[in-house]
Amino acid sequence: MRVRVFGRSLATSDAQRAFVQRKIGAALRRVRRLGGTADVRLADLNGPKGGVDQACTVVLTPPGLRTIRIEERAADSYAAVERAARRLRRTVARILDRRKTNGSRHEH
Repeated sequence: MRVRVFGRSLATSDAQRAFVQRKIGAALRRVRRLGGTADVRLADLNGPKGGVDQACTVVLTPPGLRTIRIEERAADSYAAVERAARRLRRTVARILDRRKTNGSRHEH
């Protein structure tokens, strides 16, 4: 599973990119062997106005499974990535558990 990081309206540092790689990569542990891509976009939605405006959007396209899109917002980008990683982990687990129970014919 390849994790690509993009900064939209937000300059991303090497530390942020490493953090995203580590957190999102760990959340995708169960689907790593399937291959595919996880695109992670970090954005500052309100610019200098402040507020809960740091967004982390993850679009996951694993072969054989439906595309998953997660978006989380927080006061800082690290917290947004943490939230997105937790939600992604739960979503992937739910999809894989359903697939195991119902067979792969339902997930396309």
